[in-house]
Amino acid sequence: MRVLEIAKALTERVPPDEWQELQAMVGEIFRVYEIDEYGAAWVETSPFRKEDGCLHNHSLGLDPHEMEVVSQRRPESIGARSQTKTPPPSARGWGR
Repeated sequence: MRVLEIAKALTERVPPDEWQELQAMVGEIFRVYEIDEYGAAWVETSPFRKEDGCLHNHSLGLDPHEMEVVSQRRPESIGARSQTKTPPPSARGWGR
């Protein structure tokens, strides 16, 4: 999912430096690790080290208007190969 926006209500709940970190998520792509009972898609940042020397990360529940799907790619099974081949763009009429 690509994060399109962060709920403005969070500005009242998190410190300014953390709000900036959350805003840095806008435009970035994340893998959804959970969809909760309210339909929010949960994503998280990779751990990062802050000035205190500790690792931190952010988890964020996104409503549908705060995100967009960028890929529904499914990984192939280990050792399995796809039996279908996609023709080059010129054979499909693209790139003309």
